Amino acid sequence: MWPPINVRSLGAICLILALLIVRCTKGEAESIYRINCGGPTFTDLISGLVWQSDDEIFIGSNTVTFTNTDQRIDTDRFWLKQMLTTDRVSLSPFDLSYRLQAPVPGIYKIVLHFVEKFHNDVNRRLFTVLLNDEAIQEDFDVFAHAGTSFRHVTLEKEFVSQVIFTNFTISFLQNRRQPMISGIEIFREELTSTTLPSTATVTSTASQFTTTFFDIEQRTLFRVNCGGPEFVDELGNEWESDTASSITFTGESLAFARDVKITGEKSDVIQTMFRSHRYSPSPFDLKYHIPIPGRGNYKITLFFAENFHNNAGRRVFDVLVDDEVEAAGFDPFVAGGGSFISSHLDVSVTSTRKRNATISFNRKAGHPKLSGIELTQIPTEGTSTSSSSSTSSSTSSSSSSSTSTSSSTSSSTSTSTSTSTSISTST
Repeated sequence: MWPPINVRSLGAICLILALLIVRCTKGEAESIYRINCGGPTFTDLISGLVWQSDDEIFIGSNTVTFTNTDQRIDTDRFWLKQMLTTDRVSLSPFDLSYRLQAPVPGIYKIVLHFVEKFHNDVNRRLFTVLLNDEAIQEDFDVFAHAGTSFRHVTLEKEFVSQVIFTNFTISFLQNRRQPMISGIEIFREELTSTTLPSTATVTSTASQFTTTFFDIEQRTLFRVNCGGPEFVDELGNEWESDTASSITFTGESLAFARDVKITGEKSDVIQTMFRSHRYSPSPFDLKYHIPIPGRGNYKITLFFAENFHNNAGRRVFDVLVDDEVEAAGFDPFVAGGGSFISSHLDVSVTSTRKRNATISFNRKAGHPKLSGIELTQIPTEGTSTSSSSSTSSSTSSSSSSSTSTSSSTSSSTSTSTSTSTSISTST
């Protein structure tokens, strides 16, 4: 018969088992980063793992931190509970990134930790996760993957780096409500002949890291109802109010709405949007600031309908994007072909970085006005280059979406490859 076990002995046994579990789950990979997003640096008492604060790592001027003291967080990795109680939350649609570094060649695995702590239904918080400006998970809904709130979900992505000091950026794009993240882990495994083509070689040189990116399909980033409320159109698309949306406006302005029937292009789908507008009285300085998430090609669509005047020439203005005139002497009455008829103006924008595009108006007659704004990302291919000092690089024959080029007395090239993405949920 087994001797009786008192509570103290049972506690010691549980602690030993917990440490063994943590050790077993750590595996062969070397930990490069453990980041406590929105929280302080701490050492976990169960695992002994050190989690560093993200205060000096994250990039973004409009974020807040959140701490949850509720102990309901559901995770099968109980040693992560302290990290999962905090979050960094992005208040702007494109204003949270983490710029990190792969110090040596290897296979790197990114593990992102999330818990939905506010919403109790699907489609309440949606965001896109990007690695080096390439989407690795679009319309990510933590609640949908977890099946409930307060349940731990991880998103994992692997990539291969064949040069030293490779910078990479993890960023978040708001689709609906603010992105939030609890923690980030980065692990590295050694490159071997089984993980790289047999033709790979190592040379000594200085290198330059270049990322090639591809957008697979056109996608709308947001739709804004200027001067009116948020609504869902006939196709199920959500339109945000411009007073609580992904964009901002400045200058003197007034909102106007009129319950009339609008005809013309798309009027049957977005009737609600065309019935309202925001207009600029004296001093006619209304501007909209459109957040461009990063490098690429974009289309800004501006929607108009003349629902006040009954003649041409009563409302005339120039439309400018980034202080360049895109439509001179624009008259909504003429563009639509009469009163209460919709029209739109498409403007192409190319960007090499994350920034704001500005829409403004030069008044000719009447008050400049605008009913709606839509921002669409256009399929594109491009490159971004950042320099890094290096003492080694590799030559590989494998194809990839990320390429590193090097130059020295003997030229060489190196390829960094992104692989699969996976999502897991605590059960």
